[in-house]
Amino acid sequence: MLILFSVKNYRSIRAEQELSLVASQYYGGRNASRDDQKNRDRQTIDKSLPGLSKKKYLRAVAIYGANGSGKSNVVHAMAAMQRIIQGSASYLPADRIPYDPFALDAESKQSPTEYFVAFLWGGTRYEYEFSHDEQKIVFEQLSSFPKGQRRILYRRSTSPENQTEVSGSTYLPVSDTVASMLNPNVLLLSFLYAHPGLRGYEEISKAGEFFQNGLIILDHVRDRWREFPVSGEVLDGTIGSDYQRALIQEMIRDSDVGIRSARIVRRKKEGQISRGDAGENDVDLSEDVTKTIMLDHEGIEGGGEINLANESLGTMQVFSLSSFIGEALEHDATLVVDELDASMHPILARQIVEMFERPDLRDRSAQLVFTAHQPYLMSDSTLERDQVWLTDKGSDGGTVLHPLSDYSPRKGEPIAQGYLLGRYAGVPVLPEDFGVPSTPHGGGDSIG
Repeated sequence: MLILFSVKNYRSIRAEQELSLVASQYYGGRNASRDDQKNRDRQTIDKSLPGLSKKKYLRAVAIYGANGSGKSNVVHAMAAMQRIIQGSASYLPADRIPYDPFALDAESKQSPTEYFVAFLWGGTRYEYEFSHDEQKIVFEQLSSFPKGQRRILYRRSTSPENQTEVSGSTYLPVSDTVASMLNPNVLLLSFLYAHPGLRGYEEISKAGEFFQNGLIILDHVRDRWREFPVSGEVLDGTIGSDYQRALIQEMIRDSDVGIRSARIVRRKKEGQISRGDAGENDVDLSEDVTKTIMLDHEGIEGGGEINLANESLGTMQVFSLSSFIGEALEHDATLVVDELDASMHPILARQIVEMFERPDLRDRSAQLVFTAHQPYLMSDSTLERDQVWLTDKGSDGGTVLHPLSDYSPRKGEPIAQGYLLGRYAGVPVLPEDFGVPSTPHGGGDSIG
């Protein structure tokens, strides 16, 4: 379960920006009506954590903002953080760390990118932070809160002479041998998680598992439509579970009128020798096949199959998302999606949000964090004010991220309409003569 994420000096994000999934007590307090309280119970995770016993956590959070305001960069930052954590253990000493700082001032281009994340996994609350430039990890610290008090497991820093200094603890001793094996561009968390035999692995294993299995990030919507989707591999049985396969079939049936099921068609590649025909010295290419996703449609004369590649972008989007939604729901993971509503009907997007708020999942902790454009999700009771976050550009050109609740909208105020009117910011400010050149090209007469 994700509690809080913050990032500083990444792409359009200059100053530290924080996304919190801690629910505001205002919307479900003692003065709330029975319906409001019931709605709030649906939207929140009620977990009593040591040190945070009176807090609840949001099941879904949406990030809205004008094009270019940086909402997608919040998701990209999460993905960049996860890639470094998952991959740095395999970095060679000369490998560069992916580094994309704020580019509009000289100081930022010479400063580290900083990440902080608070999360719950395996029954333990953690806080993990690190900063880096292109060549080295500047700072790293992992803390746990087993009884509500901070317990620093280790701290790692880089000296002015570029020497790596690691301070372990009584809870997680870091030997001189491990410290000497740690390259400047490798996170200690990644290194220990990649070496289960080392002392210290057991103490960090749950934290490492969160970034491996508890955080699912889809940060490029266009990539979900191009290659054979992960949902196809799940449906084919290569990966995933029976629960995920059942959910894929159910979602694709419910989202598109007329679709009865989806299946994978395997075909041998042209020129391939089958296993039965291969000679003694021939290469066995029996597993070299192409796989196609076919959707069975109901028709007047019984129906037929259509290749997923020939379906609408909305159908492709639902199919591609379905396996990740199933994985998050099954394993209580946090699913982060850039442009959830891309090419999707707003009612369908709302249904996906509400999948994470079903009554039968009340004792579970799956979450959905997403960027969106459609204000329909702000309507009715789908998202409360603290579940809606907005991005704007600050005076320095950097992204500013803040919750809609900062504007203290009145009870019953039409949030979607107010958002479109610019009452809460987060929308583009366009001139009346948008797209009209002040001086026509070529010196000719202007249009109209």
